Amino acid sequence: FKSPGYLGSPIMEMLFTWKTWYRDLMLLSAGGPPDQIINGDFSHKLKKMAETTIMKNLIESVLIINRAEIDLKRNRNVSLVMEHTILTLSRLAGRGRA
Repeated sequence: FKSPGYLGSPIMEMLFTWKTWYRDLMLLSAGGPPDQIINGDFSHKLKKMAETTIMKNLIESVLIINRAEIDLKRNRNVSLVMEHTILTLSRLAGRGRA
């Protein structure tokens, strides 16, 4: 993932970081090479999480984050967008174990 030019606000940077985390989980869950992960500092934790995570939920999580980025670029209420995003990601993580 390359950091897009619109990053500037801390919230957008945080969402970008979350997407890299989910990207790494998808890569490892699909059996991809561990040397390709972005968040190498957390490779052990990512590998452990990837063992029990459902790919469909990872994809849905990235789509939720994309939706949040779009909503924030459209000047939607930051608190409401982030609340919805965090609650949805939490729900997906709760049912995301195999």
